[in-house]
Amino acid sequence: DDAGFLWIGTCDGVNIADGISVTPFSTLFPGLRLSGNIIEKIVNTGDGQNWVLTNYGLDHVDSRLGTVRTYPQFHGQEWLCYSSPDNLFVMTEDSRLHCYDRSKGDEFEVLTTLKHNYRDVKSLSIHNNTLLLVAADGIYSYDLIHGREGSYEVAENGKLIDKHIVFAKSQGETIFIIDDNGMISQVGQRGEITPVT
Repeated sequence: DDAGFLWIGTCDGVNIADGISVTPFSTLFPGLRLSGNIIEKIVNTGDGQNWVLTNYGLDHVDSRLGTVRTYPQFHGQEWLCYSSPDNLFVMTEDSRLHCYDRSKGDEFEVLTTLKHNYRDVKSLSIHNNTLLLVAADGIYSYDLIHGREGSYEVAENGKLIDKHIVFAKSQGETIFIIDDNGMISQVGQRGEITPVT
């Protein structure tokens, strides 16, 4: 996370390592509970904000305030990405894109339904208000535009790269892909691909 701790998701909860020892979440945050023990994903968005996706919900953990807020409508296989500590985006199995904007309150709003089948998606990432969606058949781009009332509007830019992608991994603004030839590449902000040597 942004404080230098390693959050480890297991089939029996979250453990947090400080470089010397590993401590269960419940010991570091007494009295706080996550929605489930089977941890699917952990995303740190900075500023002490951590999101833990379990098999029973999406938990927003504010490490600085020592609070947990659970969103039970998300429960397991969603795609997560963020643009700042205050904004988290979630793609659900029905291909809807949800947005959490801390400045507007503690709820998620549905922005749009993406045209991509959830099962074909390999990764999501946001670069300078552009959502890059890595699918099995290539990389697609969507602009995230702030509307007049503070909401996001989503505008599809189309397919940036036509390539069969077997695997993709996002970490912040960096995406690595493996294509069907076994080539490992890094995807840039505008969708350009650079081979990793």
